[in-house]
Amino acid sequence: MELRTAASGYRSVADAAHDDEEDARSSSTSIGISGSLEALRATRHGTPTEWVTIRYPTRDDFARLWASIRDPASRARDTKLPFARIVSVVLYAVGGLVLVALCILGVVGYFKYRSLFHPHHAKHASKADLRSGNVVKPFFAPPGADGLVDQLDVGVSIWFREGNLTTPSDEELGRTVFWRGVPAEEMSLFEQQRQLYWMQENTRVDGEDGFVRNETRQLAWEKIWTAEVAASGVQHETRRSLAVTVPGRIVHSLVTNPLSRLVATFDVYPHDTRSLGIDSAHLSHLSSRPVDKYGDNKPWPVAPVPTASSAAPALGSFLAHAGVGYDLKRFRHARYDGTRSWDDPDMQENAIFTRTWLTMANDYPVYERESFKQALGGLRRDKEGHFENLLDVDDKQQYYGPFLTTRLTTVTNGDYHLLPPYSVLNRTSPDAVNDLRYDWTFIYSAISPGKLALVDRMSDVQNLFDSDRSETETARRHDKLEFYNALIGHSFNPNAHPIARTAIGGLAAFLRYLTVPLIFHYWLTRRTVTGIVLAWWFAQTVSDVVFHIVHSLTNQHYFNLFFFLVKLLGFIVIGLVQLRLLTGVEVRFTNLLPSAVRLRGSTEAERKSAEADRRLDWRLRIAAFLILFLGLRLAPAIPPLIRATLETKEDPLIRLYWNDQQSPVALLWLRNLSSWSSAMWLITRLNQIHLNFRHGTFAAFHPLTSYFLVASLVLSHITTVFRSFFGRAQSQGPLTAWDILTLVVEVTLALQARRLPVVNQREDGFLG
Repeated sequence: MELRTAASGYRSVADAAHDDEEDARSSSTSIGISGSLEALRATRHGTPTEWVTIRYPTRDDFARLWASIRDPASRARDTKLPFARIVSVVLYAVGGLVLVALCILGVVGYFKYRSLFHPHHAKHASKADLRSGNVVKPFFAPPGADGLVDQLDVGVSIWFREGNLTTPSDEELGRTVFWRGVPAEEMSLFEQQRQLYWMQENTRVDGEDGFVRNETRQLAWEKIWTAEVAASGVQHETRRSLAVTVPGRIVHSLVTNPLSRLVATFDVYPHDTRSLGIDSAHLSHLSSRPVDKYGDNKPWPVAPVPTASSAAPALGSFLAHAGVGYDLKRFRHARYDGTRSWDDPDMQENAIFTRTWLTMANDYPVYERESFKQALGGLRRDKEGHFENLLDVDDKQQYYGPFLTTRLTTVTNGDYHLLPPYSVLNRTSPDAVNDLRYDWTFIYSAISPGKLALVDRMSDVQNLFDSDRSETETARRHDKLEFYNALIGHSFNPNAHPIARTAIGGLAAFLRYLTVPLIFHYWLTRRTVTGIVLAWWFAQTVSDVVFHIVHSLTNQHYFNLFFFLVKLLGFIVIGLVQLRLLTGVEVRFTNLLPSAVRLRGSTEAERKSAEADRRLDWRLRIAAFLILFLGLRLAPAIPPLIRATLETKEDPLIRLYWNDQQSPVALLWLRNLSSWSSAMWLITRLNQIHLNFRHGTFAAFHPLTSYFLVASLVLSHITTVFRSFFGRAQSQGPLTAWDILTLVVEVTLALQARRLPVVNQREDGFLG
């Protein structure tokens, strides 16, 4: 655009239009700002300059420009550039998208809310006048309920089955080759079977058939260990440490045979069957489970309870047998030197899980028979999931057993026992392998159906052993698992308080996030620079933008384009506002478009503020910044006041994903930028504290922002200082001297916000 000047100071838009007509006659194209250059160059130490009107290009301008390009003598075309209409269409489109998104979120939220009801969704009998023959009563009940029991026993068994090794079919081998991209002739039979096992484990549906084909003959299950646990009550948690011995030949098979399995089953039955007043032999068993999947040579083992009649069928003799099992043997790809192999058996760790949770839904309502039977169709789960029993008593009265699950078992880093590597046992005779002895922690608990349904839909409640991630990421996932399990009553450490710890950390994060709109509001509403070290704040914003871009692009696996752009846009908006205040340029908008600009003159208060700021030489500030930057980057780190719970060599600036290694070049850039940003942060705030003290005002923040920042810092350090009460979170960082320094700086700013008057937007005073 071109600035056109005249001797007079300011000329109207009509004069500018008249000049356009004159320019058009002389075959020149003039598009730009009409006004006075001398006015824009006027001193900023007096009154503001006149508004200089921005004239946008019209269709005649573009027509003349196009005509001059093609042929100065040709006739110009009619060109339209509807700027206002385009902006309106974009705004309406964005509003429509927001409205559609809100509608979709409302529908999804409604169905999510409905999914948090009882897992069975059965009609409650108390809401209708039902005959006694149409009532389904609970098998277990609180103490004092007539005809029902409140004491239970748990039969625990461990089963082993030798895998029937067969050559994979051409179809299965083809899927494995396609998935891995490795020719079949390059894979040994063991590798083929191992990969087929892994693929089937991750693609199974419901899990009733296990990992084998229907036509494959299965060897019989062998019970290698059993115990009986007497629970004190239906609703009371029971913990037992059970000594388990696994024969050496079975350990050998579990490592060398990828299809060998080790599972646990749990039988729940009344402590005294006579309390029901019925004979267990007269009970028939109805379940959503397919009966033909259970037995000695079936995918899943079962055994009758001790009180059952030997003449009764296996499944028909269960009073409240949950049929719930749990796979004790798992394997994963090991991590050595940041690499993993899909072929080498020694790179694939086998483990036996040493902790299992058996959880029961402790509701005791009464249900109408037909609705209960209809609900059975929606209760299908895999073999580690929910299981229900419907018991008929002489076709007159019905009882249902408990809803049980082992899916809430969470295996953390100390809850499994690694088996010897394949290369060792493959050269050893099965009889020469020593027996494996370990302590198995069995925990029975009862929770409400609502919690059971809620936690069943939490994707984070899973085993850490199955996740092959970095140490830092594994620690974060462990803390999430501990919190989620604490919500449903499962406690990893009875002396810890993960819910309180997470709540305090969440409150600290919430207060920190609340400062974001406050910071935006402060800068977007600024009309004066009184009391602000604006040059340093602008430099810090630029440094934050650069660090945000480099850090986001370096952490590629955790890169989110939406949040990256939102955060980047926020930095840019604040930076532009600071630049506008720094240069003194004011822009007037009409219909969302800039229509005029001017240079704002400095007020008396701003000049006094600048004089107070100049009492500290700028050379000293630059020198202090460089010394601080070099110290943070090159000086040895001060030992932390309180050490981190996780000692790792991973740099927190890069979040590793799976088996990635940290790039030395990326780390070098990130460390330099991190030290630069930290030094800029501290020097900027020290300069602001100095100016607040010299000028006797508080600026650069809303006072509420300072209060929120101090509260957030204090809360974030409480759980670190009082670890004996809150428990040691696996991902909890250290308490360093830098943390104390930042806290002192923020507290100082908060005290100044409390004691000093806040700079008002008016030019002639302060807001006390």
